[in-house]
Amino acid sequence: MSWDAYLVSCCITCGHKENHGSWNYTHNCNQMISVVVEEMGHALKTHWLIGHMGKSWFEVLDGMSGKDGATFLCDVVARLEADPERFRAMNPPNGFGSYETLIPVLSDMKVASYENPGDFWRVGG
Repeated sequence: MSWDAYLVSCCITCGHKENHGSWNYTHNCNQMISVVVEEMGHALKTHWLIGHMGKSWFEVLDGMSGKDGATFLCDVVARLEADPERFRAMNPPNGFGSYETLIPVLSDMKVASYENPGDFWRVGG
């Protein structure tokens, strides 16, 4: 199970959509991101069985502009990188996903946001 994220632009005149990036990553590392998103002041729901899977962190990003997404993702990545051992301890025991592979994905999304401030995020999973 994974989430998918797309950074898209839409022509106001004709409605044509152009994709400026797509990302996919396992839900196994959602807890890491959800912890920092909650610390940033966003209320997330907790799933009764698997923890942070109610309103997920990516629902916060979904619909944001590239500009706002850049700020959001910059904060998320900075907080994750500030305490690597804390988040490495959340690495999934099944080996699908890890702190080390999550950071480059989020960093790439952050760069794309900065490069496309007028686009919008579409994220789900």
